[in-house]
Amino acid sequence: MEHENAITDAIKILRRIRQYGYSMDHDLAKVESAEMKLSKILKAREILKNDPIFSRGDKVRKKGNKGQWHGVICGEYSTAITPEGYAVESVYEKGSVQIYPVNALEKWEKINEK
Repeated sequence: MEHENAITDAIKILRRIRQYGYSMDHDLAKVESAEMKLSKILKAREILKNDPIFSRGDKVRKKGNKGQWHGVICGEYSTAITPEGYAVESVYEKGSVQIYPVNALEKWEKINEK
């Protein structure tokens, strides 16, 4: 959530600067703080691109007890609040795909286990 707010703040500040130009009423500390947080997020995304947790073809299942999903990684995605996410095709309903952030998934060794 913190990085989502940092990105939102940085985008708002950058839009204002582009629209009105930099002036003394902009809080430079906020600009620098948002810029630093955004930089950390972008570096983390770059690391994740080069060292993903899962690969296409890996068998995974959704963690937790609320709803179950067992399948195979068939794609990846990334958003402002989810730097690493995966598309998972169900092993029980071919062609049916759900997307999950990396922390919602775990390896699934026993393909026959439900």
